[in-house]
Parts: sequence; structure tokens; C-alpha cells
Amino acid sequence: MKIGLIADLHVDRHNELTPNDYAEVLGQSVRQREVDLLIIAGDIANRDDIVVDFIHRLEQLTDITVRFVPGNHDWFCCKV
Repeated sequence: MKIGLIADLHVDRHNELTPNDYAEVLGQSVRQREVDLLIIAGDIANRDDIVVDFIHRLEQLTDITVRFVPGNHDWFCCKV
């Protein structure tokens, strides 16, 4: 089993790129590396709806399991 780990994405902080843009690029990277499980170690975004949507979109794009450990920017989120 190949496990990927990434943190501090802050997908809601860019003026030109959307969270979906980030999901597309990360999804492509995960597929290229043939990752079986992706762990995101916190700080995806500052809003829970963005965090949840990002994780669901990433799972759709990659067809792998994504696990999430909340960071200080997404401590409020637990719908995932």
C-alpha cells in the first residue's frame, strides 16, 4: 500500500485558483504516483464547506480513500 501525506494546502487563499483547481492538480499527482491512501494533515481551508467539498471532489477524481486530520485553520470541521 502506498500512502501519500500532504499538509497546509490553504486552497481558499488564492485569488485566481479555486479549490477545485487545487483538487484537479492534487488528484493528477496522486494518480501519477499510484497512491492508495491520501492523508491530508490539516489546514485545507478556513471554511468547513470548502473542506468537505474539497475532500469529496478529491475522492471523486482519484477513486482512493482520503483521510483528514484537522489543523488550526479547520478545527471547526467534522462533517468528513
